[in-house]
Amino acid sequence: MPRIRPLTENEISSDMQVFFESQIEKTGVVFNSTGIQAYCPPILKGMNALAHGIAQSGQLEPSLQRLLNLKAAAIIGCPF
Repeated sequence: MPRIRPLTENEISSDMQVFFESQIEKTGVVFNSTGIQAYCPPILKGMNALAHGIAQSGQLEPSLQRLLNLKAAAIIGCPF
């Protein structure tokens, strides 16, 4: 459980809705990190741009990206 309560869809500004909707479309949920980053829209936009840039660069094979995600989740104690 995060120490900072993530914002919900009802609490964010209309220009941030696109980030929540996109994540729901891709994963079925809004991650806690997205709700927390929504407190500071420039951070949410920047993190989204970074993730999109990495994905679009083609520098990481999908199998390696999945392995990195799994390792990062294990390091922080994420159950999935």
